[in-house]
Amino acid sequence: MVRVARRHVFFLEPNDSWALRLLVRFNLSFPYELAAVAAHEFVKGRMRNGPIPNFIYRWTGHEVEKCVAAYHPERKITIHAHPCWDFYVNEYELLNRKESRVAHVAERVGPRNLIRFLHAAQTALDWLALLRAQGNKFFCAISKGELQPWIETRDGQFYLRREVKSSSGPAEPRTSKVAARVASTGVGEN
Repeated sequence: MVRVARRHVFFLEPNDSWALRLLVRFNLSFPYELAAVAAHEFVKGRMRNGPIPNFIYRWTGHEVEKCVAAYHPERKITIHAHPCWDFYVNEYELLNRKESRVAHVAERVGPRNLIRFLHAAQTALDWLALLRAQGNKFFCAISKGELQPWIETRDGQFYLRREVKSSSGPAEPRTSKVAARVASTGVGEN
């Protein structure tokens, strides 16, 4: 998405936090999208609309930053990550999560009561920043900025700038210890 976007990308994905890892460990959440396949009689619903459930990749702001920097090192990137709690479920979804303990809890306390509790918990958890950071959802905004100071464009392509722009004086030629060592040893010459 970042590659084809002009300036901004927005997305909502699962958040990676210690609270979510704890929920998975106690079988209150899934590491895979099991419920989607179970809801389609175990024959379709996920990966390539087949019977194999997708892995739930959970993000952090730091992971988004690394991922975008790896694919777009030529640009300055601004990332705003906002984890939060989101318990948007209905009665059917709660009772259908038989692969975890959620369906069992919903059957014992009643799905409507559990939904009321989850909405109250969501409000309380999102109120405090420390608890909100452990949320199950992750809203992210990525903004593409100007080119890095060490990148230049020529003929519509990005290149490493031959001279580094310096705010304190004239441009300095780009050299490296490796390039100097190669030049002094003659390695790479025919």
